[in-house]
Amino acid sequence: MKELDVVKLRKSIPEHGLDSGSVGAIVHVWKESEGPFEVEFLDPTGNTIALLTLKLEQLEPA
Repeated sequence: MKELDVVKLRKSIPEHGLDSGSVGAIVHVWKESEGPFEVEFLDPTGNTIALLTLKLEQLEPA
């Protein structure tokens, strides 16, 4: 995975209001293609819901 890829969560992260399948965009990759990844999740109006550091196993391509 690389910067600007659209991804979705494999499992919910309820403390951030994110359900399994929530869609976000990778905004930074700490180690090329392996992660961890900074992923931004937006609401329908474009406001940021969460900006999280996630591992490869937490994500899948959207």
